[in-house]
Amino acid sequence: MLQDPEKHLSVDDTGIFEAKTPEGRTCIEIFGLNVREALVECRKATYGETKDKIILLLQALHDNSTEIGSRLSELLDIKGGKKPYSAPARVAIQKEYEILKPAFDHLFDQTI
Repeated sequence: MLQDPEKHLSVDDTGIFEAKTPEGRTCIEIFGLNVREALVECRKATYGETKDKIILLLQALHDNSTEIGSRLSELLDIKGGKKPYSAPARVAIQKEYEILKPAFDHLFDQTI
């Protein structure tokens, strides 16, 4: 039976997995998710690159650029798990959303 890894594991901006459940702890230990330095570094790099992609999307929106569609599509592919190391990328997207949402909510709540 397939299970959603995000129920059992979380990852932070350093690329380190943390167990949310005993199953997650077992996965970390059996697969050596935090001892294989190359994996940790790739997850960390992906997190940072995803934040950069969000900034590029915001810049494209600001400039009303023709790149808006491709920038958004790339982030949607990452969020949908179509790219390698999508777990830390999804975390980066969620954290940036949590930072940006209050500002946009405030902006749209203002009356002109």
